[in-house]
Amino acid sequence: MLQYIWGAVCYMCTDLYEWCRPDKETLESGYMMVVANAAMCAPWVAWIGGNAIVHFVWVGILLGCQLYQVRMTHDRNYF
Repeated sequence: MLQYIWGAVCYMCTDLYEWCRPDKETLESGYMMVVANAAMCAPWVAWIGGNAIVHFVWVGILLGCQLYQVRMTHDRNYF
């Protein structure tokens, strides 16, 4: 189940990048300028994107813990 959520959040993050894709001038001015331009461009999209990035990290950690637990349970039951 977590794999599907993680995939959906990853898809949302790529869509955020496509929506507020920085141009070369903006990238040269720094990372914070890219974030500020995205927030000025469409604040709601920037908020959803920030939320998606936080959930991407959080669900990735949960997925890693779940896979580790499955591996440890499998090793304990069969060896």
